[in-house]
Amino acid sequence: MSILLLATDQTATISTIDSLFRSTFFELSVTVAVPAGDDLAAWTNGKLKPVARQVSWLRVTSDGELSTSRDWLSTITTPYVMILRGGEQLNQQFIKRAIASHKTEGWDFIAGTVAVKRGNQFVASLWPADTNGRVYDTDAIDQNPEFLADTQLGNKLFSTHFMTRLLASLSPQTLLQMRELSELAYAHADSFDRLDVPALRIPAPTGIRSLGRVWLCEQEFMQRVVGSTAELSTALSEKLTGATYTAWLTRKIGMGLFPFFEVVPRVDAGYWEILQDSVASMAGPTNIQWTLLPIHQRLLLWSMITNNRDDVETISISRSDYSSSFAVNEIAGELLCQPEYLERLQITQSDELLRFSPADHRVVAKLTSFSWRDDGSVDISGYAYVKGLDPALGSSKLSASAVAPDGISEQAIQITAVRDETIDWTANDNWTSYAESGFQFTVQPRELFANLDFADVTRWSLKLVLTVYGQEFTDFTVLRDTVGAGGLVPIGPMVADERLALEHTSAGGLTLVRVKHHLVAKQLRTGNDRNITLDITTTSPELFRLKPVFVAECTRAGKRLRQTLEFDAQGHAVVNLTLPSMPAATRDFDPQLWDLAVRRNDGQLIPIAYAAGTYEIARESDPSARLHFEQTGHGFLKMSETKSLILADSVSLVDSEKALRITGTWSSGASPEPQLVLHSSKGTIRPESMEIVHTSSTSGTFVVSFPLTHDDWSTGTVYKESGAYSLRLVADKDGSVSSNWIGATVTLQQTMPRRIHGQNVEIGVSRTSSTAALVIHMRPALRPDEIGRYNQQQLRAGQNHSSLKANTALFMCFGGKRATDSPRRIFESLHHMEPAPTIRWAVVDGSVPVPDGAIKTVIGSAEWFEALATSELLVNNNNFPFYFRKRKGQTYIQTWHGTPLKRLGNDVARTNFSLSYWNLMWREAGYWDTLLAQNDYAAKTLATCFGFEGRVVKQGYPRNDSLRSPEAALIRERTRQHLGIPHGKKVLLYTPTWRDDKRTNNDYQLVTYLDFARVQELLGDDYVILLRGHHNVSGQRQTAGNNFIIDATEYPEVNDLYLAADILINDYSSVMFDFCVTRKPIIYLTPDIVQYRDSTRGFYFDLESLAPGPLLTTTEEVIEAIVNVESVQDRYKKRYNNFVDMFAPNCDGQATQRTVQELSEFLEFFSKFYKEK
Repeated sequence: MSILLLATDQTATISTIDSLFRSTFFELSVTVAVPAGDDLAAWTNGKLKPVARQVSWLRVTSDGELSTSRDWLSTITTPYVMILRGGEQLNQQFIKRAIASHKTEGWDFIAGTVAVKRGNQFVASLWPADTNGRVYDTDAIDQNPEFLADTQLGNKLFSTHFMTRLLASLSPQTLLQMRELSELAYAHADSFDRLDVPALRIPAPTGIRSLGRVWLCEQEFMQRVVGSTAELSTALSEKLTGATYTAWLTRKIGMGLFPFFEVVPRVDAGYWEILQDSVASMAGPTNIQWTLLPIHQRLLLWSMITNNRDDVETISISRSDYSSSFAVNEIAGELLCQPEYLERLQITQSDELLRFSPADHRVVAKLTSFSWRDDGSVDISGYAYVKGLDPALGSSKLSASAVAPDGISEQAIQITAVRDETIDWTANDNWTSYAESGFQFTVQPRELFANLDFADVTRWSLKLVLTVYGQEFTDFTVLRDTVGAGGLVPIGPMVADERLALEHTSAGGLTLVRVKHHLVAKQLRTGNDRNITLDITTTSPELFRLKPVFVAECTRAGKRLRQTLEFDAQGHAVVNLTLPSMPAATRDFDPQLWDLAVRRNDGQLIPIAYAAGTYEIARESDPSARLHFEQTGHGFLKMSETKSLILADSVSLVDSEKALRITGTWSSGASPEPQLVLHSSKGTIRPESMEIVHTSSTSGTFVVSFPLTHDDWSTGTVYKESGAYSLRLVADKDGSVSSNWIGATVTLQQTMPRRIHGQNVEIGVSRTSSTAALVIHMRPALRPDEIGRYNQQQLRAGQNHSSLKANTALFMCFGGKRATDSPRRIFESLHHMEPAPTIRWAVVDGSVPVPDGAIKTVIGSAEWFEALATSELLVNNNNFPFYFRKRKGQTYIQTWHGTPLKRLGNDVARTNFSLSYWNLMWREAGYWDTLLAQNDYAAKTLATCFGFEGRVVKQGYPRNDSLRSPEAALIRERTRQHLGIPHGKKVLLYTPTWRDDKRTNNDYQLVTYLDFARVQELLGDDYVILLRGHHNVSGQRQTAGNNFIIDATEYPEVNDLYLAADILINDYSSVMFDFCVTRKPIIYLTPDIVQYRDSTRGFYFDLESLAPGPLLTTTEEVIEAIVNVESVQDRYKKRYNNFVDMFAPNCDGQATQRTVQELSEFLEFFSKFYKEK
């Protein structure tokens, strides 16, 4: 067999080569094709050098991968070929079965399933059962058009003859890309086979959208993709019948080219004209089956075909704001989709376009809890709804039944509707409430087992049928809420000599299993001497007449213990066994599992059941015992042992919501008493108290209290930041945090997910999906009717017709993460007037301190929406959320938050930010009544980049008054005391900005080029670093774990840090324009300046020629500049003075007074108070 491997990066390509040469059952020839323009020597001598001799090498030609593949194929003599891409992992078992199948059937190609990595897991696609393992002929695609959705190439083994014929059918000038070969193969093959066997693992989704919007906005790339789609369309039109072809074309254009439609608001007229003309030409007047497309794709394609760019932009921007949710209304007896943007569209929409079609049907069904009764029956709760359909208005009804494997025999299960308002909290739907979609039902095993139709049945699948607006929905997957009680699938008690067990998979849903038990342990005992005792009975003594053997086996430790058993006449036997000690190398929290069974004389292993279920075994066992009994999903016994075991069993708010109390059990063979912390990416919360009770020398219970409030900076008590925290063990004496997350007991898991609502904070309690570790969520204190997108939308809509309230103001700063900056100075000026207006300050949560006299208002609360809609004055230094619309009579002052070096607004490449943000900034600038600027340069630049045509106030930045205040020296000393900086130490303030192109999980990364350890090594204890991250990365922390570096990202007032510092280390942050007011040294660390200036963001001026300090590229250069700082100051003195004159001429300590005075000259809100004053 021959394989062509299209190389990506070297690491990914090596991983593929390694997976290929693990094969032992077929001869393999591998050729690696490196990208055009790459140096072959760099590949063969680089990371790939160890495998370079095992493969052949070639370079992709300028004609592209398809032409290269054709050239390679002409040299192949093996009967089978595959084409892979670097990073893909081939399953050898698929190859083995595929080759065996070809020798029997002689197909053109055979395809297997694909598993794509999502998070830490690979999620596999599945073929429908009736399409698996059959050989299809040329008519197969017309009968199974869904086959064309399999667009992967690497999951197919081709006969060399067929692939040669396929590529020869293409012209040398073909525009087709490698990704189209799969569809072409299905259409051209005389016969093919499909196996429901994993053929390929790929590291990430590979569709066009995965390339990112920079690629999507490239006109040349778009033309290549659209051109290849058009060519493929022509080719398939000759092979497919009418209905099959139009169905394929509909999906290919409407879904395949959809990513290009979404970037239309970002591209120029030339791009639009080419895209629109190409799409309209391919679609034609009758080539689209509209009901095959979801509503957003349907309306986008219709707008494309009708040449309506405005509507394409409207739809795309709305989707960026609201995602894909939409309402569905019953109009004249028909269900019609009503997306948020519908009334703003210019095109006329027919009912055919708006019809709620099968492509829009998305059923969400989850099981949220399982609870066993003593009689062996189980109560199951959950919810099921169709996205967009109101279950109350649509008279939603759910039926349930247990279905036998034959798919015919079934038994109805009575189901009860339940109202659950918490469903709306996580539904992520603005327009529809699903609170009426809850359900609860009970499965009675006695009734199920007694049904004569099920005499020989041992497995039943749960079938749910959802009826809404008279439509039945049956083909949907029932998931589990794995972060709550639904993540625990408990075992129920036995009924006579059998039990009902539950199995759940994401693909197959819930299965009810009848489990017959031949061996049952009635009593379980463990001793401190590692002795275990089991009293075993059997209902089938005839099976165990010939001296059976009890077997305990630990695969991990490679140990097996045996004990011969003798059952008495009543079928009773006793096991007494001493387990060996755990291997010394076993890690503290790694479980060692022992499988327990009885081996009959015929060699068959019979597992041992326990009569009780999960709840009973949890109650009867010592939860702190490191050696304890557990059960498998079918109720069979196993032993589990860990060196250390810590479990939390309760969580509560205490001390007037100022502390979080967690109780639990512990046992440890290493350290006698555990020390626990709450840990997140934002930091570590250490306990204010921890009470340890010993039940033995190495085990017991604990009660730990964590403070929820703090006054770390001596600036006032506030709550900890919102976020998800895990309960961790302190691993070492140095206080480092272990990577092991502490788990939750069965009892605690049954209460999850739980929200503990307080007046000032909300605590969420959940578990991790795979390991049931405890997760604590600190959240702002929203009321139940304020949680979730639906409730938030209702609150917004409720303010649509509210009147403005006289003498009221709403202030906001950095998205609610601060209460500082220039808005703070303006607030102080207004607050000291008599009478003062009523001022609310918007904050994200209780961690943000607000100034005295301001009313703290949590964003998302009812008070927030009211203030946003009814306040006469709005003051912000950034922007309000996307849903903000200025009301008539409101005054909006935009202070902005710095003089720009980096390009902003309309001057930034339109690929940099989300459409929602772009549209928001364009709209907000039209709302501003005035804009504050630090200097003339900023006034012109900000107004231009945001398209603001109003009055710009340029009296200097109010926020910088404190830098020239008579109290500056006092503030400096006070701040250094708050930060714990010893007297005499020199302070280096490091202020790295954020990078548009550095993101992890949709959050911007904290990028620091300064090597903290190296700085400490070379500068010693005379210095300390203050790290101040940008507000866009304030959710991350980076410290050296010692007092040399202090993370001051959340310090309330950044200007106080400027005063406390002796030297600024900056990159491209606008901090430089404020810090220069202090006249202290500024050093720049800018190793990525070329990338940042020329690609990532771009500058408004030449920083190299104007910077008031040296631009350096390494930590060592920075250290040298610090050591010789006086020389640096002398060298840059003239440039520093020019810098201050240009960018901070009015930052003289009186900027606030002048600014407010000017505002009072043309803004009624300010003039009113000035006159009264």
